[in-house]
Amino acid sequence: MAHGISNDDPTKKEHVDAPEILDKKLDQLADWIRNAKHFIVFTGAGISTSTGIPDFRSSMNTILPTGPGVWELRDHPGAKRAPNARTTSSTKAIPSVTHMALVELARRNLLHFVVSQNTDGLHLRSGLSSTLLAELHGNSNLETCKKCRTKYLRDYRTRTANKVHEHATTRKCTKCSSTLYDSIINFGENLPEYELETSFDHAERADVCLVLGSSLRVTPAANIPERVGERGGKLIIGNLQLTPLANLAKLNVHALCDDLMRGLMAKLDIPIPEWELHRRIRITIKDQTLSIMGLDLNQDIAYTLFSTIKISVREGTESKYDSKEIKGVEPIEHKIKVNNPNDKMNVYVELNWQGHYNEPTRILFMGSNVSQPPIELSAEDIEFISTKANIDHENVQVWYEKLKAACPNGKISKTDTVNFIRSINSGKEEQIQKMAIDIHKAFDTNNDGIVDQREFLIGFALTSTGSVREKLKYVFRTYDHDKDGVINKKEIDRMVKIVMRLRAKDDPENTARIIDDLKTSLEHLNGSKDFDDIKITSQDFIQLLMNNKELCELLSPFNIEQPREIIVQQSYSRSK
Repeated sequence: MAHGISNDDPTKKEHVDAPEILDKKLDQLADWIRNAKHFIVFTGAGISTSTGIPDFRSSMNTILPTGPGVWELRDHPGAKRAPNARTTSSTKAIPSVTHMALVELARRNLLHFVVSQNTDGLHLRSGLSSTLLAELHGNSNLETCKKCRTKYLRDYRTRTANKVHEHATTRKCTKCSSTLYDSIINFGENLPEYELETSFDHAERADVCLVLGSSLRVTPAANIPERVGERGGKLIIGNLQLTPLANLAKLNVHALCDDLMRGLMAKLDIPIPEWELHRRIRITIKDQTLSIMGLDLNQDIAYTLFSTIKISVREGTESKYDSKEIKGVEPIEHKIKVNNPNDKMNVYVELNWQGHYNEPTRILFMGSNVSQPPIELSAEDIEFISTKANIDHENVQVWYEKLKAACPNGKISKTDTVNFIRSINSGKEEQIQKMAIDIHKAFDTNNDGIVDQREFLIGFALTSTGSVREKLKYVFRTYDHDKDGVINKKEIDRMVKIVMRLRAKDDPENTARIIDDLKTSLEHLNGSKDFDDIKITSQDFIQLLMNNKELCELLSPFNIEQPREIIVQQSYSRSK
């Protein structure tokens, strides 16, 4: 047998728990999750079979709607799927009940991390934050640049190579023009180091780990839930077939993944949300040049969403400009050729998607000035600001419109900030001045004394009532100049220069000592890797500052209480 489970292997048999047995197991599992300090989930192909994506190892007589696994069919020459088998491609698949249940558990902060063996990209499409996910075997929609480490998400499969161990694609990096590579990990290839180490870090912290739809036969991925069990954590395995870790598990739940998660969420009294397709795009207009790009929902990672776009300019009912269909990899940039632009001209952008979900064409109205950029404030931004500043959505919009009217170029000086806060806040002058200073320290990325309108409103909300972790998340974004979700050596050097310039004159000796502490901490995070290749994630950055009050006060405008515990990270180096 090349890939599948041999015909005489008893683990090939599928088991289904009786309803009363399943009910008792789910009662126990729900109780463990409610009381967990750090709950993680490990997913395999079984969570996607209900979406129409076949798994790999299921037998010829499986109860799965997709029919036998891919490798099982290969091991039975001439065998075909039954006519009623329900299958689809990964790009057209809709996230399952299980995917959406995990999204909701994460949203409620019950689930702290997901480790996945799947390459179908459904976790990201479900709405699970990319910061809470490690895709150990890659993502069929992700390609990367090996030279500058830039990541690109595509709304199509990125792989173009014909040979198993070749990964170069036909596209180039828009930043450095180097060849891009798909992220798929095949047998005999090393797993991505950062994802693997992060997964083991969470395994070291987890007191509850739920495995869903994995045979747990592929290492080193399977070693992650195994580590939780070895440490004495509660390992729960949800799979139709027996797994090699069955004896280590506290519970073996034999049910379809969707049935398991429906029952579990009912026990937790948490509704499972319906899937909605969310897209995030950024459009700017400057000097009559329109730039548009899709983005990951949670990080500023470029996401190719469009098949084509079209741009038009109207003055009343009269057409002033119509582009041809524009194709390209984001960011797409296009010069709008209009003579004598004026405030009566309106810009429209027609978005044509890749069409996997039959999305209708979307036409965006961009406003009346082709020479000025619109300011990005999404529905998520409005919700965040409303919640944190304790004001309703309508008033957030009112503030926003006032800012745009007062600062039409999209930038806000410290004087503008003070004046705006005075207009909405009856507090003492020193409190107003301090709030303005806090906002600018946290959001003035270029250290030029100005922030944009979106950053100002978020800064106001955070400095009003945001938690320390939420504040530090946005501080991290100010140091992440490449907007790739990590801080590299170049960005660390820049961070140190800014801090030394702003703080060293007050207490040079103490500042130098704290900077040395910073470098020591970063070296510890970096492990045995070359410091030139360091990449610090938002999670690592926040934890580093939470663990060191002096460092937090040096690198950010926010004060913190001394933490009660310190998490020590460990490095692992393994191959698939």
